[in-house]
Amino acid sequence: MSGKRKKPEMTGIFAEAANDFVDYKRSLGFKYEGEPKCLARFCRFATEFGTNEIKITRSLAEAFTAPRENEAAKSRSHRLTCVRQFALYLDSLGYDVY
Repeated sequence: MSGKRKKPEMTGIFAEAANDFVDYKRSLGFKYEGEPKCLARFCRFATEFGTNEIKITRSLAEAFTAPRENEAAKSRSHRLTCVRQFALYLDSLGYDVY
């Protein structure tokens, strides 16, 4: 066994931007090891939510970050932080984000 983890696959409309964001954060010196998994989940969620343009609406953000049953506060906080950082990145590129 090699010990390497499978790289999370970004899908949907946010895939390219999410991969670029991970590369950007790593270029700044951040390890960014757990966040790609969170972003991959966000990409899938956005597709299932019906998002068809690179835009984070209030309803998308609130639906993705809503508390989940039996979820620890720390897990939700990580998800919020991950999506907030991604939204700030998209905003810096000129995309409409909540």
